[in-house]
Amino acid sequence: MSASRRRGTLADDLKSLSEAEVLALHRDWQVWARDDQLPPSATADGRPWRVWLILGGRGAGKTRAGAEWVRAKALGLAPMADAPAKRIALVGETLAEVRRVMVEGVSGLLAVHEAGERPLFEPTKLQLTWPNGTVAQMFSAGGTPSDRSVVAAIRDLKQRGLKVTLTPFILMDVAHGNALPDPYGGAAQAAYPWRGRITCHPAPGEAGSPDQTADAGLQVTAFVGTASASDFEIAGDEVSYAGPAEWSYRRMVLHLANLAVAAGGVDTFVIGSELRGLTWVRDAPGSYPFVEALQELAADVRAVVGPATKVIYAADWSEYFGHQPADGSGDVYFHLDPLWASADIDAIGIDCYWPLADWRDGRGQPTATLR
Repeated sequence: MSASRRRGTLADDLKSLSEAEVLALHRDWQVWARDDQLPPSATADGRPWRVWLILGGRGAGKTRAGAEWVRAKALGLAPMADAPAKRIALVGETLAEVRRVMVEGVSGLLAVHEAGERPLFEPTKLQLTWPNGTVAQMFSAGGTPSDRSVVAAIRDLKQRGLKVTLTPFILMDVAHGNALPDPYGGAAQAAYPWRGRITCHPAPGEAGSPDQTADAGLQVTAFVGTASASDFEIAGDEVSYAGPAEWSYRRMVLHLANLAVAAGGVDTFVIGSELRGLTWVRDAPGSYPFVEALQELAADVRAVVGPATKVIYAADWSEYFGHQPADGSGDVYFHLDPLWASADIDAIGIDCYWPLADWRDGRGQPTATLR
């Protein structure tokens, strides 16, 4: 086409093509793409490239370029591919963005394929499957991993002969500049805070705190929830839920316990970690409702994962030994002892970060030459 344009014969040359040839020309991305929308053949020094970064503003054709590259890889189209790829990862900021832009967008994967080659999109499985067997899996760059990725990771580790510990982990997605009420008396909650700050509102020691009252117990109960082990069902690699409509702590942990079973089991399952702000909350003097909830949860998890899996709670280093209320009383409560003594807890878990070396800064120190 470039030569036809240079000769001024483009219109006549196009008229000479058959309908099939025109259709093939229309579908050929190599013809219509700008040079910067096609992958480089190699790096500047001639080596195979591993990262292809497209920088451009809105409307620059980044999504189309990416979709066409994935299409070529999935179908094994030269010169971008020698053979169809088996597995492809579609990674975006969120799963919703992957679906909205990369898969179902106007320049997304479904749009750039013809009917006979278009992949089957299964939103519940977060994957696309081409007629030739190529599979693309959707992933989020942040947030909670998909169930299928958890199952796949467990199986991969087990196949390599490694022991697997599954830890349901709470990350606090609280951005800077939020206007959320702070249990600790601030104008707003701390940005992306440690999970150990989860507590009753206001926090123990703050004015108006419900600590040591029944209201504190109600707040803990609301966080823990009422989901039971019988609310879950495993079907192949998937776990379904038919319990109360709640996004609670029990639902999260029991869901992951069932995922562990779906994946073939794990060696250790952690029912929680570093939830110091909750284990220290009291609904009466000397009474710790979240510790009681952890005991019940440990029993339910044990019933799901079976006796071969070790079940533990990973306490923070400042939490595992006891609770010393900052109220001037000097009291010390060994509040986790009932949990450690539970028949469903296999070990006392402590989250701590020991130094791996006697590192010393300054010239003349043995560590000065290490980087």
